[in-house]
Amino acid sequence: MKHQESSVKIFFSRNYNDFQLITGNRQLNKAKIKKIRNDIIKGLDVLRYCPILVKENGRWLEIIDGQHRFEVAKEMNSKVWYIVVEDFTLLDIARINSNTEKWKTEDYINCYAAQGNEHYINLKKFLKETSFPLSVTLRLLSTGKVGKDSGMDQANADKFKRGLFEISFQNEAKAMVAAISMFENFSGRNSRQFILALDTILQAGKCDVVELVDMYKEGNVKLLKQESVKAYLTNLEEIYNYRMRIRRVIF
Repeated sequence: MKHQESSVKIFFSRNYNDFQLITGNRQLNKAKIKKIRNDIIKGLDVLRYCPILVKENGRWLEIIDGQHRFEVAKEMNSKVWYIVVEDFTLLDIARINSNTEKWKTEDYINCYAAQGNEHYINLKKFLKETSFPLSVTLRLLSTGKVGKDSGMDQANADKFKRGLFEISFQNEAKAMVAAISMFENFSGRNSRQFILALDTILQAGKCDVVELVDMYKEGNVKLLKQESVKAYLTNLEEIYNYRMRIRRVIF
């Protein structure tokens, strides 16, 4: 069989200090490093036959793809086999990585936050402080409302992955956090279903939320974890109407 020679050159080096992990790439996975190391010990030389991708940045060779293989090479004092590529954006890096192992949402958040994007820094902080579901948080911070869909539409998902997510309704988001926090003793308060139910009630404007919270705290009718938004709405309406002769609609 005749093979056509490629113009792509593969280099190798043991000067580990010449390489640098790129800011914003995924965090290293110790289990993955261990697996690669074990494969090599068993005779599968993935380092030589799967070169890492790097780009030149001054005196550094920034690792675009293959940071786990690099760490294994360094641990085992092996050669680092690499290919030098042209400039890549963070989205290009994410796409390259996702070909073999899909990036998680938290990878994108960590990536752009590490690059200094204030919207992603504040998004990360908000998620940590509230433990709200991501789909709820993204819609709340970008639109001021929770919405009833299951998450982002494709257009917004693409913007999020490209680092274009923007926080436009931080005050509204804080107001929702304050409303949810009034149900402090309810363990299901940060679930997507409960947040959507409370948002529905707030948007309807048909009940006194402070009174609803007071009646919830009295505990005459228990607030229970539910599987759906509708079930939560029914449960909250029962709490609000305890001992009421005329039923009050809350949404």
